[in-house]
This record gives sequence, C-alpha cells and structure tokens, in this order.
Amino acid sequence: EPKIHENNKTCMLIKGGNTSQVINDALKELHMLKKPDAILYKKKNTTRPFEDQSSVEFFSSKADASLFAFGSTSKKRPHNLVLGRLYDGQVLDMAEFGIKNFISLSQIEGSKCAAGMKPALIFNGQAFE
Repeated sequence: EPKIHENNKTCMLIKGGNTSQVINDALKELHMLKKPDAILYKKKNTTRPFEDQSSVEFFSSKADASLFAFGSTSKKRPHNLVLGRLYDGQVLDMAEFGIKNFISLSQIEGSKCAAGMKPALIFNGQAFE
C-alpha cells in the first residue's frame, strides 16, 4: 500500500579500495547534504558493486539503508562515483558517474541548502535535450 508521506531513506556512503581527494570530498559533501539520514564509512572497501553486489547488500542489511554511493578511482575510471538503490536488501539499479570538475559547496557564493533537504541531479546540455 503506498503512503502519502514516505519514510526518509538512509544512504550509505562507501569508499572503495583506491580513492582520490576528489572522491573523498564528494562523499563528504553528499554526507553533509543528507546528514541525518546518511552513514559515511571511513574504512576502504575493496569491492566493486557492478561485479559483486553481495557486500553492498550486506552493508545495507546492517544499516537498514535503501540508497548507496560508492566512490573509487582507477586508471581506467578516475574519480568514479556509483549511485544505487536497494529494495528489501537487494540492489535494484545502479548508475556510474565520472567526476570531471568537482566544486565544493563552500566555494559557491550565495545561499546554501539546509541540512536534510532532498538534493536533485540536473542533466543539462545539448546531449540531454
């Protein structure tokens, strides 16, 4: 049965085996945006979500989380961020993003969004029209 007001979704922020400063900063920023409902794992995890989802599903069952972000860096995929959703402890879908130009919220002038707000991804440009 659908609800009128959904429960807040907890998000796990996981560092991969190799991470760059860009990925570390991006995960910290996502943690700050989703703060009351986010868990930032400090230890490095040598898992690859697209190859083996069992570790992400294990962390999800322990943390009761339905969202995850996994950051890693490699020669083929520098500054790689994987965002995914889980349902009932199993991975529903994942999307992989490459960060080319990371700008921190502290570098942006003007008003900032408050903690607990729901962030949005906006795809803009000729490729998305």
